[in-house]
Amino acid sequence: MINKLILTAAVTAIAVSFAPTASFAKKMHKAKEAKCSPVGSMCTKKLDKVGKVTGWANTKTCYPNHKMYLSAFPCYKSGGMCPAATCKSKK
Repeated sequence: MINKLILTAAVTAIAVSFAPTASFAKKMHKAKEAKCSPVGSMCTKKLDKVGKVTGWANTKTCYPNHKMYLSAFPCYKSGGMCPAATCKSKK
């Protein structure tokens, strides 16, 4: 009986050690992005160092799960065919 009690205590201690901490849960809650809408809307990311030289900008598209993902095709900023909206930066 004492062996079972020790074994139960050890298993419980191991299970608790793998549980996430409260501070981890708070960080994960803050990391959620706002949902985008309508589905299919696009925005242009701000130009990075390479984009400033070449003129090509990355775009993001709102998918059916209401999250923004990078599009497969960049657009040429100087050509005027990029989406007018600028993507909001993460804070």
